[in-house]
Amino acid sequence: MRRDVLIKSAVLFAVVGFLAAAPDAGAAEGLREKGTLYCPVVVSGPDSDVEEVKWVGPDGSEMPPTVSGYADDKKSGSLPLSYDAREEGLLTPVKRQVDGTCWAYSATSAIETNLIKKKIVADAGSVDLSESFLIWFGQNTKTADKSDPLYGDGTNTEKPWSAGGNYNKVAAALSRGSGMEKESMVPALEYTSLDERLRYVNYYTPRDINVIYEGGKREMPEDKIEDTKQAILDYGSVQASYYSDDSLYYPYNGNEEDYSYYTGASEESTNHAIQIVGWDDEFAAENFSPQRPARKGAWLVRNSWGADEKGFHSYFWMSYDERTINNIASYDMEESGSYDNIYQYVQSISAVRKRHEQCCGECLHGRV
Repeated sequence: MRRDVLIKSAVLFAVVGFLAAAPDAGAAEGLREKGTLYCPVVVSGPDSDVEEVKWVGPDGSEMPPTVSGYADDKKSGSLPLSYDAREEGLLTPVKRQVDGTCWAYSATSAIETNLIKKKIVADAGSVDLSESFLIWFGQNTKTADKSDPLYGDGTNTEKPWSAGGNYNKVAAALSRGSGMEKESMVPALEYTSLDERLRYVNYYTPRDINVIYEGGKREMPEDKIEDTKQAILDYGSVQASYYSDDSLYYPYNGNEEDYSYYTGASEESTNHAIQIVGWDDEFAAENFSPQRPARKGAWLVRNSWGADEKGFHSYFWMSYDERTINNIASYDMEESGSYDNIYQYVQSISAVRKRHEQCCGECLHGRV
C-alpha cells in the first residue's frame, strides 16, 4: 500500500533539524517573557565548504549548543568496542569532490551505504548515485518552470559547486522530491547547469533523516558519542562536519596510508563535511600529533578527496575529543514510489530565516 505523506515528523524535523530549539510563534512569547530571544545566523567562513547555523541573542551571545535526542527505541543494546563498515561491504569506492561540494559527496556516500545495509541494492558494486544532481538542485531551489506549484519559491546560485552546505540542504532537497538520481543519468559535472525537467527525478527517497548532534567548539558529550555509534550500526554510517587543517593530519604509522587527526583546543568553525563509517575505542591517544587528546578512542572517517594519493584523502582516524565535529546526521532511505504526495517542505535555509524573522522581530541573519 502506498502511503500518502512524504514528510513525517521525523523527516520534517530533519529538514529544519538545526532549529530543534527554535521558537515558534507561541514559544517566542515565552522566550520574550524570560527576556532572551535567540535568532538564526548562518555562519560560513571565506574558505568554508559547509554552513553552520548559530542562535544568537540580542546582545550577540550564543545560545548553548543544541543537540537533538536520538530516539531511545533505536538503541539496540551494548555497543562493540570497534566497528568498520568497510569490513561489512557497505562502502562504495571513494570519489574525488570538486570545489566546495564535500557536503553532497559525504551525504551521497552515506545514502549509498544505507541502501546497501538495508539490501535495497544488492551490494556496493550495484549503486552509484549522482552528487552533481544533489549539488545542482540542492543549491538551486528556485524552479524556472512556471507551471510548477512551487514557482517563485527558493533561491538560486550561479556557482553551486562552491557554495558549501551540510545535511540541511540535503534534507530539504530530498524531502521535496529532488533526488536521489543515478550517476549514470547525471554523471560528474563541474560548472554545468542541469535541465529543469530533471528537478523531481528520484530513485530513492528519505524515510527518516535523524539529526544526532549539533554542538561544536567543545568535546562531544559521551551520550552523543554513544548515539552516533548506534546510528552507524542502525543506518550504516553518518554524515558530519569538522574543521580541516592539512597540517594536522598525522601519519601515525610512519607511512602514507595511516593518518590520524586532532586539532586540540580549537575554536574554529567547520569547513569540511565527511562520512563517519566506524570507530575504535582502543585507538591510542599516542597515535595523534602534534596535539594529543586526553583519552584513547577515535572515529573512522571516510573522506572525498580521492583514493590515489595520501591516506587521509580517503580514510583517517579522528579523536573522540575533537572539538570541531558538528552537524552529525544519518539517512534512512527507501525506494521512490512509497509516497503519493508531498504536503509540506522547506525549500531552503533562506525560507527558515524569513519565517523566524516574523517571530523574532529584529532578527540577525545573513552570513557573518
